[in-house]
Amino acid sequence: MNELNFSRILLITDGSLLATTTEQTALNFALRFGSSVDVVDVIRKPYFGEKWIHTQIESTLATLAEEKHKHLNNVAKSFKDAGVSQVNLQILEGKSSIEIAKYVLQHNIDVVIRYRKGAASKRTGPVGQTAYQLLGSCPVPVLLVAPSSPVTPDRVLACVDVYDETSLNKKIVDMACFVKTDREEQPSLLYCWDWFGHEFLKHRMNAQEYEEITKRLEAEQRQKLRDLAVALNLNPDHPGVKLLFGSAQYAIPEYANQQKFDLVVMSTVAPRSLGNKLLGSTIDNTIQRLDCSLLAIKPDGFVSPVTT
Repeated sequence: MNELNFSRILLITDGSLLATTTEQTALNFALRFGSSVDVVDVIRKPYFGEKWIHTQIESTLATLAEEKHKHLNNVAKSFKDAGVSQVNLQILEGKSSIEIAKYVLQHNIDVVIRYRKGAASKRTGPVGQTAYQLLGSCPVPVLLVAPSSPVTPDRVLACVDVYDETSLNKKIVDMACFVKTDREEQPSLLYCWDWFGHEFLKHRMNAQEYEEITKRLEAEQRQKLRDLAVALNLNPDHPGVKLLFGSAQYAIPEYANQQKFDLVVMSTVAPRSLGNKLLGSTIDNTIQRLDCSLLAIKPDGFVSPVTT
């Protein structure tokens, strides 16, 4: 599983209109990177009680599997007609996020491409439960495609952390450069910051003192961002290098939506808060407010809770 070599793409599709952009995105990536594509759908196993209530459960499952096979075959044909040399088809059975993670581990997948929310999802908001669970359990990058996003991402935003001392910032920026259509132009770089207690203290201290503290800290953060950009071989004076004051979980989607980015690349969880967490609060809240697609990167040391 090489994060900068999408030689094998796992496309998750359910045949719905919501998955159409996802399929086209996977096709675009496969043609750009010369990838093979595994086209997969998942059938949920019926609950124990459903087997008793639904007397025709077996025939229903057989019909469902037949329809899904038909759609996967149509996708495979369209991909091969477009020039993708190798397309593998598979219908999995079980809990979607678990079966997908197992498939990734068993078949040396490099990236998973999936729609954000299925047609049958019962979760409120733009992102379904399976997508959330994949972000927390899948050991490779996960691209969650927004229905309105272009299939060829050109305006890419890399979200970094100037206090991260691991290789994560480099992984995020390298990935942003890798998937960006125009590789000659550097991706946009965003770091969000604030200072502890500023909301509480803003109305409890002298206004001038508050502004002086904020300006001093902002200058420090700006210099750290410039240093990081240089370390990542990016131009620190590029207009796309942005420092924003505010909580990342709100500032990232607001900025990305306002600037109409095609894709946001970020980590699933900060390394310094990894512990037993599989999904950080920043990406958890960001994705619910984000209009565009999201490519989620795992930090070093991440171990999937799913085993084969």
